[in-house]
Amino acid sequence: MPLSKQQRIALILTVVSVVAVLVSAGGVLLPFVFAVLLALLLHPLHRRLRVLGLGAGVSASISTAMATLCVLGLLFGAVPFFAEDALALGQAVLRDIVWLVEWLDGQWGEWFPGSSLFCRMSEQDGTECEPSLEAIAPTLSGIAGAGGAIAYGIFLSFLIPIALFFFLKEGRSFVDALVALCPRCYQGDARDFLLTVGAGLSNYLRGQGIVCAWQAVFHAVLLTVIGLQYGVVIGILTGIAAVIPILGNLTMFFIAMVVAITQFDNWLLVAAVVAVFAAANVLDSFFLVPFFIGRRIALHPLLMIVAVILGGKLFGLVGALLALPGIAVVVSGGRWFWSRYRNTPVYAGDTEGDVLRSASTAK
Repeated sequence: MPLSKQQRIALILTVVSVVAVLVSAGGVLLPFVFAVLLALLLHPLHRRLRVLGLGAGVSASISTAMATLCVLGLLFGAVPFFAEDALALGQAVLRDIVWLVEWLDGQWGEWFPGSSLFCRMSEQDGTECEPSLEAIAPTLSGIAGAGGAIAYGIFLSFLIPIALFFFLKEGRSFVDALVALCPRCYQGDARDFLLTVGAGLSNYLRGQGIVCAWQAVFHAVLLTVIGLQYGVVIGILTGIAAVIPILGNLTMFFIAMVVAITQFDNWLLVAAVVAVFAAANVLDSFFLVPFFIGRRIALHPLLMIVAVILGGKLFGLVGALLALPGIAVVVSGGRWFWSRYRNTPVYAGDTEGDVLRSASTAK
């Protein structure tokens, strides 16, 4: 049954209003967004526990507890173990970049007189400045902002598991409630749309997680075998950066090359580092992504880069992190609508006017 003009206008206004509310809410809805993503990741475990005969509340509690323990284990186990090496890596990369730029400046600086690669700051006249409230205000503001971020992080650590439990336990009820808001003639399509988008996003998140884990292990092991300094940390960061296609790998490749060039005198070892990243890129593009994520939900790298840039520009770091799940939802929904549109008379060219003319001709 086609929608009338008033119904289409009401639907458009409703969608625009919902999007405006979601955008204006911003950080308030952030814990619930993370909880929904975690619920999609843990849905297969929750479903298997239900098959074993456990109740919805018990299986949701077990799944939430397991996820919480895994996150706490990473925060208090793995992160402190690599934090010192990661800090040392950052300092070493900055030092090596300074050395490389100074070397380039010494080699080719004479070809560009008056345009050194470094901006040298002029020395002060030695007079001391008395502290004032205006000078201290930015520091105090930064301290207050850091305290607020810590308090918000503690709030999230308690709210996300609670929301995750209810999304796992009553996820089907939430879907039924959303479907009930639609007209009865469209409730079947609405339910199919929500389930299709949820399944696509869940497959994408699990597949991308497996790919990132493989990237981390692959780079960490091979870079350590080559003897690259901070190889384990570079490998783990490469796996995390693999969430952002091309840009993430290029960034970590640049860091690895800076460390390799300043560490190794043998250019064969530098070439081995290049070969590791090249082999990982080939395996990721032609085998891992098609197998674990699938071609039905696989996103084009350019689309993913644009989504991350726009998300970071509009909503900061949180927007960049949630850009890829968001674009996965858009692509899944778009493909669902496309599959329905291809089966309509409009796409086939059988318009109402053609039907009436064919009927009159038959008479």
